[in-house]
Amino acid sequence: MDWQTTADPDELVEFPLLSDTECVAARAFGVYDLDHDMALPAIVLVDGRTGKVAWTFVSESIADRPEAARVLEQAQALRAQQAAAEAD
Repeated sequence: MDWQTTADPDELVEFPLLSDTECVAARAFGVYDLDHDMALPAIVLVDGRTGKVAWTFVSESIADRPEAARVLEQAQALRAQQAAAEAD
């Protein structure tokens, strides 16, 4: 991604991120709030090998966000599972 080429190497993102401006993914993942016509804040970790959802966090409000450590813990667990599966 071009925007990453000048970033501090410690801040580079090593995985794809989805910007869902049309709320297509939000509807597919069931996190679209019809009453307020908006997506609920959500984090969805998808196993890149299988395409299956590995972990989700869906906020109940705009202010409800998980701690970064919790998200990183889940991402690291997914990475470990992937590495174990590749070793088999």
